[in-house]
Amino acid sequence: MTLAITPHARPPRRLIARMSSLTGIIVFVALPVLAQDGTGPTPKNAQVRSYGSGWTCDLGYRVDGADCLKLVVPENADATGRSSGTGWSCRHGYEEVSRTSCQPVVVPANAFLQSSGHDWQCEREYRKVGDAGPGRANEDWDQTREFQSH
Repeated sequence: MTLAITPHARPPRRLIARMSSLTGIIVFVALPVLAQDGTGPTPKNAQVRSYGSGWTCDLGYRVDGADCLKLVVPENADATGRSSGTGWSCRHGYEEVSRTSCQPVVVPANAFLQSSGHDWQCEREYRKVGDAGPGRANEDWDQTREFQSH
């Protein structure tokens, strides 16, 4: 009797290598999530979770290891309640600049503020050419050349 090896059979070494890679990816993705999980004694400016175990920082604070640090919320921004990112977002009509401040969205002539409140859009028969970008002054570009009638 002869033993036939099918072309679809994979050597065990290859399977073990793939499983190790998959396990590494799962650990790499899961560890940052677990690091943000408040476990251990409840620190100042935190409250015990109403479900499961652990704690969450109060609004206006973010997780930093085993502590809750006060968020520095810039003018024209509100705390989001999220412990990731800046922990705040700019109000309607303002845009985030360098993750430190909120500046008014400059809306040029022949344009209007979008409903998101964080950008502008040209009126009909005009098109945007270039971009001033967040935090850049209007003198970086010429509005009269930015909008051209079709």
